[in-house]
Amino acid sequence: MTGTCPFCGRRDADLVGADDVTFCSTCAALVDVPAALRHLPDKSGSMPARLGKYEVVREVGKGGTGTVYEARDPDLHRRVALKVLDEKGVEAPQLQRFLREARVLARVRHPNVVEIHELGREGGATFIAMDFVEGVPFPGTQDRGEALRRLVAVARALEHVHGQGIVHRDLKPSNILVDRGGRPVIMDFGIARDEEASVAMTGTGAVIGTPGYMAPEQVTGGTREADARADVYALGVLLFEVLTGQLPYKIGGVREYAEVLRRGRVPGPLEVRADVPAGLDAVCRKALSIKPSDRHAGAGEFAAALEGAMEAKASLRRRLLLWGSAAAAVVLLLVTVAAWPSRAPGPAAETALIEEASRRSTRVMNGAMAFESALPELLECEKLLRRAGDPGALALGRLLAELGRHGEAAAALDPVLARDPGNLEALMARGGGIVTEQLEIQFDRRVFPHVARALADRLSLREGSGMESLAKRVTGVSGALARAYGAIARGEWEGARRALDAVAGARVSARVRDEAQFLHAAVASLADETRGAMAGLARTEEESAFSVGEREAWIMLLRHADRKSPRAHLGGGLSSRTRVHAAILRVESSVGESKGDRSKALESLAHAVAASPGYLQARLARARLLRESGDRDGAAREIEEVARRAAAMGLRAEALKEIRS
Repeated sequence: MTGTCPFCGRRDADLVGADDVTFCSTCAALVDVPAALRHLPDKSGSMPARLGKYEVVREVGKGGTGTVYEARDPDLHRRVALKVLDEKGVEAPQLQRFLREARVLARVRHPNVVEIHELGREGGATFIAMDFVEGVPFPGTQDRGEALRRLVAVARALEHVHGQGIVHRDLKPSNILVDRGGRPVIMDFGIARDEEASVAMTGTGAVIGTPGYMAPEQVTGGTREADARADVYALGVLLFEVLTGQLPYKIGGVREYAEVLRRGRVPGPLEVRADVPAGLDAVCRKALSIKPSDRHAGAGEFAAALEGAMEAKASLRRRLLLWGSAAAAVVLLLVTVAAWPSRAPGPAAETALIEEASRRSTRVMNGAMAFESALPELLECEKLLRRAGDPGALALGRLLAELGRHGEAAAALDPVLARDPGNLEALMARGGGIVTEQLEIQFDRRVFPHVARALADRLSLREGSGMESLAKRVTGVSGALARAYGAIARGEWEGARRALDAVAGARVSARVRDEAQFLHAAVASLADETRGAMAGLARTEEESAFSVGEREAWIMLLRHADRKSPRAHLGGGLSSRTRVHAAILRVESSVGESKGDRSKALESLAHAVAASPGYLQARLARARLLRESGDRDGAAREIEEVARRAAAMGLRAEALKEIRS
């Protein structure tokens, strides 16, 4: 049976249920949805220690009709926020609005919008379980440039929300939380307008919103006139705050706000702060227009205009820097009467590019950012480092290694090692890729034996002799590590152990000692031919010790294959860092598949391929899952891409035959 789902509003959906209660299959998976929609709370009582399966931890906040709690999901071991409708004095319209918020959120899936997990009812309490976002109100930073980038992310998220036929209508700093990774998350859709709803949830003439952020049409009570451009107005207010540190209008309440708006004068940030660029001032003024028709047509148009103004500002700064460099060159030419070739960007610009990339990549990797938000930001960092040229090569190589793009990382790091063979930072980043590739090969040796063997031969040929040559140019710890990496590339485990024993016997920094310790664990695993398979992925003490990057990938691979490696007794708490390394995403896919969640497995593999397009094993695994899911065309396209890349890499005929099989 198909029809319109009464919960999420999807049309032509497959409906499940019985009697007069039917929902689409997605909504039916939510716990106790029918009860929540059909029943009012029937009796008052104290808040229980549990709601549904959730263990209530603490009260986070309380509003007029509801309370928000932090809770724990015992099944998935994660924190959630429970928004609970207070039973005392609740009226039917309040319950309807509460449930409508759940319907609204159920239709939205975006990394910058809070995600709903469940709508349920227990013991007379109706609740919404959603992401627990631990953060601070927007913008969460004093850095104007960073605040503007976060506002662009908010606008793009609103563009997606508007595409679902939803208008937020109460956008303000407290309804946008910025998490520890710098990701802004839009919250609280309690008064959102659903343009597909047949009945308005507010009476005619009702004023809905927050003074100072409400659009003029909201203040006059024309709630049905408040379309997506009302949210654009709120974006303009947020932009004004970012640029000036204050609201456009100093008001005390709705009446005073309405009176100010009736005067029809739109303030500009440039009137408050003389250092506001004219382009940003123009974007803000347009968004704050009294008439909706004079504003940007939607949040997407606002985001594009804001990005354009930001780029114009950055372009002007670059031109000024180049002009300054050119002027300095002219002076030098006149003084020395010599013609020197121009070089752009200059040292100051190179340093600025590297620092900007470092700041942005650190913000991504030190947080818990969604992949869809993290990868574009890291790719922008890659562009900055490539523009920086040779001075940015080390940082570029390390960034590419964080993504699992081993070949490109090697191409960036090899010139660094050619100039400075003893550079431990470059050497460990370079060697980390070798270890990860070898672990990936072992990970796939039973599934794709010919491909794994061909990749192992290629790794031995490409890296084994190169590292041995490097070891001859340096002495001490650097030489020992280079010999260890070379032996691992060739599959010579005893040789790797001997080299690592030399590192252990030397006086080294804590970081090098840790590197040797984890290399010993990896070698022990690689040398062990009796590895079992692990049904799930458990985070253990070893995994807790890592920051990010190759070593975390090693442990994820080791733990997933249930390899017998010595424990690394290091301190450090459990982290929930951004996951962008292709190998880690590949492991997450295997875990999802082992749990029967094929859609999650496919999503993780798509992320792995996006992070490292040359990752053949991830593409092969994705092709297999696509074929098993019935998408034969998608599987065929993936296989053709793998075959093309494998041929370009020079893999032997047996591997190419296995790929096409």
